[in-house]
Amino acid sequence: MFQVSFAALVIVYLGFVAVSAVFLAAVKREAPQLFESWGKPSVGAYIWNKKWLMPFSGMLLSGNYREVLATCPKSRAWASWLSLVQWIQLILFVVVVVETVAPWAAHDF
Repeated sequence: MFQVSFAALVIVYLGFVAVSAVFLAAVKREAPQLFESWGKPSVGAYIWNKKWLMPFSGMLLSGNYREVLATCPKSRAWASWLSLVQWIQLILFVVVVVETVAPWAAHDF
């Protein structure tokens, strides 16, 4: 079960990276001032700097992107997909951690 969960987590992570690139391009095009206020994030910096959260992650997890991106229809549409992918990613991360710790918790020392 661990292997399946971990493989799903990797696939969802790759999906997050791909959708993030499209989302950032849409925000850069539709709301350049917002993009600059985030520090001009890039997917490459996210991966190579091993960041846990992108500057927009809190906005996606809270659902606040609907108000922030109200005037940006393409960015808002990509943000809704990205929010879904991010929630799935977090849920799978918890599942992988639980499946890793569960065998040790059940063991009598």
